[in-house]
Amino acid sequence: MGKQYKKEKNKVIVVSEPEPAYGLAKGCQVPVTDLSEEELLSGTMSVDAYFDELISLVRKDYENL
Repeated sequence: MGKQYKKEKNKVIVVSEPEPAYGLAKGCQVPVTDLSEEELLSGTMSVDAYFDELISLVRKDYENL
């Protein structure tokens, strides 16, 4: 006398990314601001300007050696 198992037909198989174990709540939302893109970017500098300033500071440090 063995166990009787039901045969499942038409079972849907779904593949997806695993959910994080912690740190993210379902329904997280990014805060919406009323600032325009120009206003948001006004306090930033370009990558070129950043590295130009960084290189000038490094050169200033090394000219005294």
